[in-house]
Amino acid sequence: MAVIILSRRRIISQRGKGSVDEYGCYIYINERNEIIGDMGKTAALLGSYKTIERAKEVFDELHAAYEELPFSGNNIFRMPKE
Repeated sequence: MAVIILSRRRIISQRGKGSVDEYGCYIYINERNEIIGDMGKTAALLGSYKTIERAKEVFDELHAAYEELPFSGNNIFRMPKE
């Protein structure tokens, strides 16, 4: 399965359980510790984990990998806790 990422900027929520790009692609962790990619009319299960801690680790790894893509320009913004 190929993954094509078209966005250049992602914003990560304060709680660190969701992010969105300028195209409206929302990636989040749901109550079942699943990482979901949601484009509005279409959603896909990206991964399922035993604990919320592991889901958050994978969520962070996903965004760290995104920052390394040549077109991303390190455009990850984490909303401040306060």
